[in-house]
Formats: sequence, structure tokens, C-alpha cells
Amino acid sequence: MGRYDRDDHITIVANNIHKNVTKLHPPNVLMKDILTREIVPYVFAQVAMVAHCVINE
Repeated sequence: MGRYDRDDHITIVANNIHKNVTKLHPPNVLMKDILTREIVPYVFAQVAMVAHCVINE
């Protein structure tokens, strides 16, 4: 996997979240629902992965 680059990873995460939000955002769906169902679990998974990488360095 090579050296872990936090800044690159954050950029990728931000781009993925942006893609998910635009893809999942029909006008009749509240942003809050999308955040709760999609973004929050995704962010938790990313944070866990980052923590795992940092701990293993």
C-alpha cells in the first residue's frame, strides 16, 4: 500500500462524499436523511480506516 498520505486520503473522501450527495439527492429527499443514512456511516468507516493506518505506522 505504500506510505499513507493523509491529505490525499482526505481529498478522495471529500470527493466521494460529494459524488454520493449529488447522486443521492432527488429534490424530495431531505438533506438530513441523506446525511443520516449515507454520509455518517461512510465517514465513520473512513475515520476507522485512517485510525487503523495511523496506529499501524
